[in-house]
Amino acid sequence: MGRRAPSSDARAPKQTPKPKRTKRTPVSDRLMLLDAVPTSNEAQRLSAELASLIDAAPVDGKRKSRRGADAQLKFERAIAATVHDLLAGKLKPRTGWSHVSMRAGAFSGRPVSFRQFNQVFSGAVALGWLDVIPGHYTRFPGTTFGAGKQTGLKPTRRLLALTRKRGVTADTLQLHFTRRKGAVKNVIELRTSSIRRGAKKIRGRKMQFERDARVEELEEEVKRLNLFWKSHSLEGATHLGYRRIFNEGDKPHHNWSKGGRLYGLGDESYQQLSKEMRAAIKIDGEPVVEIDIRASHVTIFSAKMGQSLPIDRDPYSVDGLERDLVKACVTATLGQPGKFLRRWPRDAARRLRDSRINLDRHKFSLVKDQVCRAIPSLEKWPTAGYSSFDLMFLESQAIIGTMLALIARNIPSLSVHDSLIVPGRYMMDAGAELSDQYLKHFGCRPQFVVRGLTSTGKLMERPFTPIVKDATDF
Repeated sequence: MGRRAPSSDARAPKQTPKPKRTKRTPVSDRLMLLDAVPTSNEAQRLSAELASLIDAAPVDGKRKSRRGADAQLKFERAIAATVHDLLAGKLKPRTGWSHVSMRAGAFSGRPVSFRQFNQVFSGAVALGWLDVIPGHYTRFPGTTFGAGKQTGLKPTRRLLALTRKRGVTADTLQLHFTRRKGAVKNVIELRTSSIRRGAKKIRGRKMQFERDARVEELEEEVKRLNLFWKSHSLEGATHLGYRRIFNEGDKPHHNWSKGGRLYGLGDESYQQLSKEMRAAIKIDGEPVVEIDIRASHVTIFSAKMGQSLPIDRDPYSVDGLERDLVKACVTATLGQPGKFLRRWPRDAARRLRDSRINLDRHKFSLVKDQVCRAIPSLEKWPTAGYSSFDLMFLESQAIIGTMLALIARNIPSLSVHDSLIVPGRYMMDAGAELSDQYLKHFGCRPQFVVRGLTSTGKLMERPFTPIVKDATDF
């Protein structure tokens, strides 16, 4: 009896077709983390079925050898993770594309290896399951920097028909998959300094580094945060774990003291949500509040200059100036080390004009002089030897110190750089600990505002003063 012809979905050309170039929308694509695990029978059967179709299809005219049981299970899980991310990409507004780096090194420490993903990718392209936009990278002449885009992927109707047949769609992903929470292997990341090419800022590239005692200490703190979160739940948002990213690693004085903020993994991290959406999430089934540090960076810098800010008024409240104008001036100043700016940065000017602020009447130099009179410590900025990355690091030390102290009391918290999200009943505990950490590290107590939802679902924001320890405790 002759061999049965494969179904139309399994039929493939002898050569892998060149991906059709499609213009990607300007909306951000979804990063593929490949961390989903199939949990339903439907998703597991779908993964096995797609694996069989890929194995039956020749790629570049070659048949694949049989895998052992363990390798086959890993291959099917790689397929499941890929399908999950492709379908999740369909949920992105006005796009549907996902993106992934095709460099082998980019898969280091990932749940799916480069070899496994490349097998899935090659088979899916051969079977007509993917639209692909090849990635590209161009290095700037005379530098070690460049710019480009990762490879863009989008499921075709053929693949969507197969997933829909098993009841696995973009709208039902949570019924069929779970995410590997806290499974981050490389929790510390070091990047070079960013550079500018005209008006465009190019993010620093990742660097290799030696894992000495200092790095191990930093890793241990982040791993403790990630491990603790495994025993807690989050509703209305996603948290898969943290990675701590340091900056300016190419400078001899970086000493793991530049940047250092905690970043949640993936485009779906709770950190990507608006403050209104963050207020609606629940931790362990409980409503949350977000404790926000007012003017965190200028509070830290002023304390370092021996000039603590007054605690009875908003740091951004300056007579004769709108608050948005003052905040934009302070942010722009602290973003440029070693000097005062002479004019408004382009992005800041655009946002202020969008707020209907007349910049012809508010030249940067005039606003800066008025702000410096209200916040005298800023006069020292050009010669103080600080940068925004120094202030980020100092802030992150207080934030992480607070989170670890709360862990010791079994209180879950989530960082949003200069704010903490906690269950509402722990608002006073978290606020007091955060205030104590600022006093311990910087010799001052910051101002807070707290945000949360009222019983009618309306976002509430008000000043917040926690009950704190006496300063002699430090």
